[in-house]
Amino acid sequence: MILHEIPKTMMYKRQKGKKIRNLQVMQYIDPIGLIFSVIGFCGFSKPYMYHIRDKKTNRVVGYTGMISLLLIFSASLLACKFVFVPIVKMYDETEALGMIFQFIFWVVQYMSVVSLGMFFTNLFPIMPFNMGNLIAGYSTEKMLTIMRNDYMIKMIFFIVMILGVIKALSVNIFLFLYAL
Repeated sequence: MILHEIPKTMMYKRQKGKKIRNLQVMQYIDPIGLIFSVIGFCGFSKPYMYHIRDKKTNRVVGYTGMISLLLIFSASLLACKFVFVPIVKMYDETEALGMIFQFIFWVVQYMSVVSLGMFFTNLFPIMPFNMGNLIAGYSTEKMLTIMRNDYMIKMIFFIVMILGVIKALSVNIFLFLYAL
């Protein structure tokens, strides 16, 4: 989640002409979103305060968030497949070094699945999500329509999340691409 927020914060500050001294990424981490990230492989962050005011910033931050999630997914999938599998095979699981590499392999797999789950989560047109940023960046009228239906969209999102649709989708896509 933090790897997703860092590029968005950097692009936001760059768009505003501010120097990137202190990213303060932790202020955007939502504890409930973090719990959903651990349990359901789809987390979310606290809302930003610049929505609708600056369309270009919304577009840039929205695209940056989506691209960062795809890059995290791709890099961790490739690392699992081409870096950690050969290393894990070299060591016995009962050796200390083998257990450490096995744990790192598991963490990278988990990061890959969570980043893909967060990508699917961010496709929902809810304001703090990247798709909400993109819609606000292109059309204020459509964003206001979405904000009027915000309660219904959030209910659909939570039903999808509780049913495990995002989790199943992201795990199965990871397994499919990992098996290629």
